[in-house]
Amino acid sequence: MNLFADNDVIAKLAAWDLLDAGIKACGLQVANVRYLPSAPFVLGVRGKMPCKYPPVVQERLRALFASAQQCGDSRDDALADVVGIDPGDSILLSQSASTTSSFLMTGDKKCIRAVVAEPRCAVLVTNLRERVFCLEQVLLRAISQITFDEVKRRVVESGLLTVDTAVAAAFGSGLLADQLNACGALEQRVQALAAVAGGMLVPHPFTFLGNGFGNRSV
Repeated sequence: MNLFADNDVIAKLAAWDLLDAGIKACGLQVANVRYLPSAPFVLGVRGKMPCKYPPVVQERLRALFASAQQCGDSRDDALADVVGIDPGDSILLSQSASTTSSFLMTGDKKCIRAVVAEPRCAVLVTNLRERVFCLEQVLLRAISQITFDEVKRRVVESGLLTVDTAVAAAFGSGLLADQLNACGALEQRVQALAAVAGGMLVPHPFTFLGNGFGNRSV
């Protein structure tokens, strides 16, 4: 099995020291990860582009790129000019959809919406049914594996909480954040995306939304 991962989700999980935990929580290993050829350069750990992350995060990124594999650059022509899907997205979508044993891990909700809205992508959407993990799902799965308190500690103490708006909101109380409210907020994001993702998201048990978490806008 392969886990195709976009630059955004790789960077954020590395920032919070949740790369290994997040990947394992999706049922795979780092060796199963496939990253874009541009990823090491875009994230500033190779080439001349400066890296915006501190040295410890850069080391996590280098470790991932050393253990995972770069994917190819083939893509579906139907994605070439779809608004909201950039060249990197089209590579990851095309290649993850090409085999039934592959999954996609992404932080790009706009891309998911764009694929579903484009009639030419109907076959791709069908092929990716229940094989896409969004960032919030990865965090919730990591919480189920290594506990809420451990994920909270890593996210809050990273000093990089604000690299993602949804996660910053969920853990906005810092180390005082409680599991019901934080996980409920993350699940609400998953639920909102699932409603427009055309069945592509991996099924998720909404434990916290059904356990007293109040209705909130997302």
